[in-house]
Amino acid sequence: METLSEHEAMQLFQNEGIPVAEHRLATDEDEAVEAAGDIGYPVFLKIDSGEVQHKTDIGAVMTAHDEEEVRKRFSLVRGNVEKAIPGADVEGILVEEKLEGHEMIVGVNRDAEFGPVIMFGLGGIFVEILRDVNFRAVPIEERDARELVEDMESKKLLEGVRGQEPVDKDAIVDVLLKVSDLVESHPIEELDINPLFVNSEGAYAADALVKMR
Repeated sequence: METLSEHEAMQLFQNEGIPVAEHRLATDEDEAVEAAGDIGYPVFLKIDSGEVQHKTDIGAVMTAHDEEEVRKRFSLVRGNVEKAIPGADVEGILVEEKLEGHEMIVGVNRDAEFGPVIMFGLGGIFVEILRDVNFRAVPIEERDARELVEDMESKKLLEGVRGQEPVDKDAIVDVLLKVSDLVESHPIEELDINPLFVNSEGAYAADALVKMR
């Protein structure tokens, strides 16, 4: 089983029409500074390696607000990975825009009985605390995708609370359908988008884990 780097996973998503956060892969500090300037501050600096899956736990994700921070944290991220996983195959540093919106999760795992199963629900830090997620067997149709959204216990968050604009539910449905198609057409063992940022303008993958059979 092969784990794609995040950059590779993001490219796979883009090829399937799944919107992703704006990002660039940098192999040195100068490239990272140029990428951050083009994307616009603040940005995330994230290690790009198929061997590093839990980036936050080892300090492999940092935020930068200006050129000085990009240069300092580029080295820090690389150093933290070298300490935690000596010899890890690193492609570079992913420079990624900082999105706003609700953090959701989209996941796919293979069940011994049902085959690939897609999951959708609250993401970020809430996925393990509230466990507000729903499941459907792949492939799914539009009705199934809408049920995954509407069956959430906390769906009112998506409809706008305390003056917030409601999110674009159609964009979420579109992502779910495209993830289902992706799993049908590729030998994917496991897929995880956490978070999928959703807001009034759309739904965007901001972190990606893909394991291929």
